[in-house]
Amino acid sequence: KKITPTNLGSRAGVTPATAYFDAFLNTNVTIGSGASVIAFDSIRQNVGGAFSLSSGEITISVAGTYCVMYQATIGQSGSSSRTEGQTDLQKKAAGGTFANVDGTDARYYSRSSSQDETTGSVTAILTITANDVLQVLAGKVSGSGQLIARAGRSRITIFRIA
Repeated sequence: KKITPTNLGSRAGVTPATAYFDAFLNTNVTIGSGASVIAFDSIRQNVGGAFSLSSGEITISVAGTYCVMYQATIGQSGSSSRTEGQTDLQKKAAGGTFANVDGTDARYYSRSSSQDETTGSVTAILTITANDVLQVLAGKVSGSGQLIARAGRSRITIFRIA
């Protein structure tokens, strides 16, 4: 059946390939001993009116199927301690609480502040209900180093596919 403006039904307003969001981290985020939200703070694209960003939380106002991709680069500051970290994509239904989205975690290993950073990339296809909220949470798994999500090397992209 051909989709026309008169038979779009609940899909009216935002169609696939016309709703997309892209943001990156413009300022380093220090990952404390607990969990820290990677607050992507610079929006590059926000097309279709379906997305809003506040303190790292991305609210999607239009229900649908979305492709969500994030990349985080984690390094250390001022330490020579081997340290591991992890990021998780989290989803909160409207009025609910954040929960990890299965299969969307990435692990990071840093040997020392002067030797390396690790980049993890995650892609997931998610069913979104209107006003679901997404965030990327980072935490230290082991070690005593101070982990940092690196500005300019961490990003998130979301686009509606159906």
